[in-house]
Amino acid sequence: MKRLFYILVVALTVQSCTDDDPIVGGPCEYDSIPGTAVIMTIFPDTFKLRMCDNAVFVYFDFVPDDSGAPDHYKFPAWPDTNRNLFVGSGQNPPASWVEAEGLAEETQHKCVRLEEILGTCTPVIFEFSNIDYLNWPEYCEPPE
Repeated sequence: MKRLFYILVVALTVQSCTDDDPIVGGPCEYDSIPGTAVIMTIFPDTFKLRMCDNAVFVYFDFVPDDSGAPDHYKFPAWPDTNRNLFVGSGQNPPASWVEAEGLAEETQHKCVRLEEILGTCTPVIFEFSNIDYLNWPEYCEPPE
């Protein structure tokens, strides 16, 4: 019976990998809108379900370099203010990483508003261009 189950699982897996399947997710393309992120507030993440015990919320406002850019946003309902900085796959960053990257309240950082123009990914993403997004796990203190 187990053997029949495994054969069925393999057959369904092979069937699901055909070229006729619709693509969901990437590859996606984005339009870049350069600007500045102003860190508004930083405070501890006290939620129980967090990746790092030392996680913090980092809220920022995005100000485009071209003041007329918002008139041409593809997603105008996606606000530039009160945005939350995330790392990894949507986690709040560790406080020690935030400090190491020079992110403090009232500081300004180069940032890009990315608006999806092709694909089915997140419609709007904000990326800080002067920070290292790859090393945040080194600063993470696992929850106890």
